[in-house]
Amino acid sequence: MKQQSIGNPLTSLTRLLVRYNFVILVILVSVGLSASVLILNNILTQPYKTSSSSQTTSTIFDQSAINQVTSLETSSSNTVYKNLPTGDRVNPFYE
Repeated sequence: MKQQSIGNPLTSLTRLLVRYNFVILVILVSVGLSASVLILNNILTQPYKTSSSSQTTSTIFDQSAINQVTSLETSSSNTVYKNLPTGDRVNPFYE
């Protein structure tokens, strides 16, 4: 009977890694991708949780602010504030 000596465990581990390096790589990559997909799925399917301590505050406007807002003209009014030059190019940054 041939006697086997128990060698350095590091060399046996090295042989194992060299022999099955591609299989180990494929398993590690597939486990990593699966974990990242599951984590991303959990992030996307969970509803956004707001803290219950945040409360909406009511805003009160004084009468002068309300008067200023109501005195503004609407966008549907065709008021022209200045005469644009005709025939020339119009500079949009002109004041």
